[in-house]
Formats: sequence, structure tokens, C-alpha cells
Amino acid sequence: MDRFHRVCKACLSENLSPDKTKTVCNNDGCTIQGQLQPRTFRLKCKLCGTLCHNSPRGDLYYRNHLAKEHTELGYERVVEQPRKRKASPETAIPDTTDPRTSLKFALHKIETLKTRLHQKERMEADSKRWHAEAVEDLRQQALSAEIRHQQELEELRRQMQAEHRRLHEKMEELRRQHHRALERQQQEIEALRRDKEVVERQLEAELERADQAFDERLGMLGGTP
Repeated sequence: MDRFHRVCKACLSENLSPDKTKTVCNNDGCTIQGQLQPRTFRLKCKLCGTLCHNSPRGDLYYRNHLAKEHTELGYERVVEQPRKRKASPETAIPDTTDPRTSLKFALHKIETLKTRLHQKERMEADSKRWHAEAVEDLRQQALSAEIRHQQELEELRRQMQAEHRRLHEKMEELRRQHHRALERQQQEIEALRRDKEVVERQLEAELERADQAFDERLGMLGGTP
């Protein structure tokens, strides 16, 4: 459980309690039950300078350092300052009075700048390499797409040529069939014409024979033709 640091305004002792709603001091040595306030200072021994968080009792007389030789001396307040972040070697201000310190700092600064320059150059080289790789990748993709497109066009051209040949062969076959049908029809018509001529000659011959027979019969009967 978190401990909430607050200090009594009367006895200056810390009250460590998880209850943040308490407003009065709960130390036995504080006879007036002083009001609590957030801790903004610490106590330091006037003799040895040791900082102290807690006192053995709330009474100001007993807020001396615990060491026996310090019992006659009291404490003084020390206002707490916010902690400062330790400066890094890169941002630390060198002691210009010492030439060795200045030279060391300058060399460190140069090495730092060299490192940053190398990092920047490496990042630029990596960026250029990545850009070139991306451009080459896009070029290869475009080339592959063009080759695939040309192959598809060639395949379509071959299919069209094959279909054209098939249709041409079919048309030639139909033309030959039509020509043969016309020839058969002409032959049938010629055969029918010859048959007609034969029948007509046969009929004429029959009529001639019938006329001759009729004339002969009339002659036999004594008549005149």
C-alpha cells in the first residue's frame, strides 16, 4: 500500500499514512494535533549535515540527531529541490580551466559528430539502396506484365488464325458440296431431257405405225384415203 508523506505544521514530524483524508497529526509527541501539509522540506543535522526523514518523537526537543554526540544540537529545515537529470557526456559543459578536460571533451564531441555523420551516411545509403531496389522491382514487374501481355496477344492471334483457317476450310467444303449438287442436278435434268426425247420418238413411231395400219385397212375395204 502506498505511503502518503505529509508533515505536521506544529511538530514538523512526518505522518506516514495511506489515508489521504487525515488532516491532523497523529504522533504522540504532538500535543496540539497540528494541521498536516505536504512535505516540502527535510531536516538536516546542524553538526554533521545528515538528512533525516523521521524523528523519534514529535517534540521539537527530541528532534535532534540520534547520535549521542549530537544530542545538544537541533535540526534545520532544508527545502527539497527537484532532482536534476544527470547531464550526458554529449551535453555536459566542460571545465574550460583544465586543458586536458577541454581536449577530452572536444575529442569526445568530434567522435560523437563522426558517429552521427556515419549513421546519417549509412541511413542515406540504405535509403538510396531501398529506392533503387523498389525501382528495380517495379521495373521487373512492368517487364513481366509486358511479356505476359505479349504472350496473351500472341495466343489470341494464333487462336484467331486457327479459327479463320477452320472457317475457310468449312466454306470451301460447302462450296464443293454446292458445286457437286449443281452437277448432279444438271445430270438429272439432262437424263430427264433424254428420256423425254426417247418417249417422244417412241410416240411418233407409234403414231406412224397406227396411221399406216389405218390406211392399209381402208385400202382393203376399197375406200380411198
